[in-house]
Amino acid sequence: MGKKSLNGLCLVFILLFGLKSSAQDVLFSQFYKNPIYLNPALTALQKCGRAYINYRNTSIGPLDQTFYAVAFDIPFIETNSGLGGMIQWHEDGLKRVGTFGFQFSRKVSITPDLFITMGMEAGGIYRTWNKSDIRLPSDVTNGTSNSGLTPPSTLIYDLAAGAGVSYKHHYAGFAVRHITESQAKAIRVNSPVYRKYIAHYAARIPYRLPGARYGFIAPQFIFEQQNGNNHLTSGVYAVYEKVGAGMWLRNHFPLKTSFLIFMATIKHNNLEFSYSYDFPLNGAGIVSGGHEIAVIYYLSTFKKKHDKLNQKNCLSF
Repeated sequence: MGKKSLNGLCLVFILLFGLKSSAQDVLFSQFYKNPIYLNPALTALQKCGRAYINYRNTSIGPLDQTFYAVAFDIPFIETNSGLGGMIQWHEDGLKRVGTFGFQFSRKVSITPDLFITMGMEAGGIYRTWNKSDIRLPSDVTNGTSNSGLTPPSTLIYDLAAGAGVSYKHHYAGFAVRHITESQAKAIRVNSPVYRKYIAHYAARIPYRLPGARYGFIAPQFIFEQQNGNNHLTSGVYAVYEKVGAGMWLRNHFPLKTSFLIFMATIKHNNLEFSYSYDFPLNGAGIVSGGHEIAVIYYLSTFKKKHDKLNQKNCLSF
């Protein structure tokens, strides 16, 4: 077998393994700590501006997955609309994926307790490879690190849309991400982007204890489907004044892997910090536990302008 053929064969294995691991979007455990990624219709649903930072680390088989994200959303109360933006960076084995998007949402009141929301997102996806970690036979024999066969980088546009309905303390929504999947798959073999469908429900049930102590309980359900992979996550999140905790069960089928997710939250003034851990219930040797950190800052300028806002107004589901 010639050197070029051997290099090409090794590169095919690298591509296939990278494709398999990157065929799905990242799955947040703290999905309501990054609401505009879950559904564009959740952009600026609350009455104060927010800025987000998210970090996630996990592994599937031999591949480490690390994810970084920053985002913001700002409501325009006078027009019942909002704007948002996000930048994400995903390191998955040899693959590097950067996404960016801008969101616009609109809220339409039907009655004082019932309203619908609609949102759209437009952005792009940049995919490349960590070429310094790709080693082919010719790199070893020649003592070089550039074989000339490394996969190309790609930049494609991406669209998403969603809608939701809110009634008193309940919210349900549906979103479609990567609407332009056929365009994405047609450009490069190393850039499959499959359409993703998301359906979610959450409630925010408030309670008040003696001494005007405020809290809420939030049952949550989310179903995600992408390229034949299905995820169902259900659980509950509870907050008491400045601390909160949650527990969810995530089932992945048809792979039949399950995770038990634990989360803790603490708030101080306008800052909220959350940590979660994904504990694998099965699939040992394939998946490992995942760590996730979320930091949210509630913009003080909106609190000053709307001085009657409280925690209920400034926190989404």
